[in-house]
Amino acid sequence: MFAEISDEIIESYPLKVQTKISRAIDLLQCFGLKLTEPNLKKLKDMNLWELRIIFNSNIYRIFIYHKECTLHLIHGFNKKTQKTPLKEINTALKRAKEIK
Repeated sequence: MFAEISDEIIESYPLKVQTKISRAIDLLQCFGLKLTEPNLKKLKDMNLWELRIIFNSNIYRIFIYHKECTLHLIHGFNKKTQKTPLKEINTALKRAKEIK
């Protein structure tokens, strides 16, 4: 189901966070987009989903783009505010457009 899992995204986090991310990706591989909150949430009016990882008091998000039955992990960030920053969404949308 995955065409691309960017090691760059995962390796940018501390080792313990990488382990949590790997578990979340395993869940995503098993259940696909049927995975529900709190693990996965679709962004309103977009073809993007947020894979949600909580570790200690930190919240991490990885954007997933769905195209032609394939999931692409395209952008990750450490969420520090209640609302997802527009800058992070725009980065994910830009990367999604680059997928052919």
